Amino acid sequence: MLGKAEAYRVFFALAASWAALSVPIWHWRAFPLATLEWHISELVLGFVAALIAGYTLSACSAWSGRAPLRGGVVVALALLWLFARAVPMAAHPASEVVARHANAAIFLSVAMLVCREWLFGLRHGRSAVVPPLVIAVCLVLATSAVALRDLHPQLVLVPIWLVVAVGSRMLAAFLKAAAQRSGVPKIRPCWSLVHAALAMLGGAFVFWNNPAQLLPPALLLGTALSLAGFIASLCLKPLRDDALLLMMTLALSCIPVGLFIYACAVLGWLRMGPGTSGALHFIAIGGLACMGIAVMARASALRHPGYLKARRAAVIGFFCVLLAAFLRMSDALTLAATSWSLGWGLVLVAHLQACRQPVPHPVFSASSGKSPVATDLREQL
Repeated sequence: MLGKAEAYRVFFALAASWAALSVPIWHWRAFPLATLEWHISELVLGFVAALIAGYTLSACSAWSGRAPLRGGVVVALALLWLFARAVPMAAHPASEVVARHANAAIFLSVAMLVCREWLFGLRHGRSAVVPPLVIAVCLVLATSAVALRDLHPQLVLVPIWLVVAVGSRMLAAFLKAAAQRSGVPKIRPCWSLVHAALAMLGGAFVFWNNPAQLLPPALLLGTALSLAGFIASLCLKPLRDDALLLMMTLALSCIPVGLFIYACAVLGWLRMGPGTSGALHFIAIGGLACMGIAVMARASALRHPGYLKARRAAVIGFFCVLLAAFLRMSDALTLAATSWSLGWGLVLVAHLQACRQPVPHPVFSASSGKSPVATDLREQL
């Protein structure tokens, strides 16, 4: 059983379980060390690490051309992840330092594994865009885990940058495949808007503490408008019949909405509203967490010839988490925490149901052959 451990099965289960547990621990102060710093750390370094590991170590087969990573290396990385989650709960002076280095080791391990598979693919004539992006994000998060004693909320922009970079490519590929199956005329997405959004979002993170306080919100405002323009340039007709595509589109759409609200709040354009804290939570919950569910739902979906059908528990769980984003933005904290935990519990149920079945290949597609879905996914990754 351990030798057959698949990365997406192990780490998606860990991500869903920890998401369902960590927010109630923080909200109801289940143990004394559940501070705000712990809450931010577990979101950015714990939850995000599990999502990145589950996706990249499974999707790496599209970059290398060989079987995805599984077995002992996945089990060892999962044990390291569990160790990093357990250490902060120990009332010991050195527990914080040990946990930070353990979190950094997780991201460095993922970066090295992705780099190995990427280089193997390059040596065999395969090229991909996503691996260097994943490696860069993992290195930034690993450095932040060690160098920053107190993680700042704006660190959530790092995984959001990766969501925009990878999620936009996945969404465009899946929408293109769905449009081809439905006979909808082909529409070419405006990729220059995504490139502009990534550049401005990266600049906002770099210049966050710049004395010119207008620069970061201006960049975030530009990111929001560029990303919204990209989404509008996609062929969205297949959303009416595909819950998986609808989930991914809604998750990506939450990012420009949250960034716009945050920038307006900083610039003083909103006298009433959620404020910067509510906007950041909306970005993290609606954009990051919901995109994670949308990707997990593809892996756990029911497979039919030529298409995927989302499990009902995953769809309901997605909308519970999306509701939590709006509740948190309106400061209904208890309701938001309850809706978040309920949603992730349902996502975990759907994921465990899928784990009873044989592993589909490729994991994030509807077919194992050279169907439009599988081909488009490989091209985009």
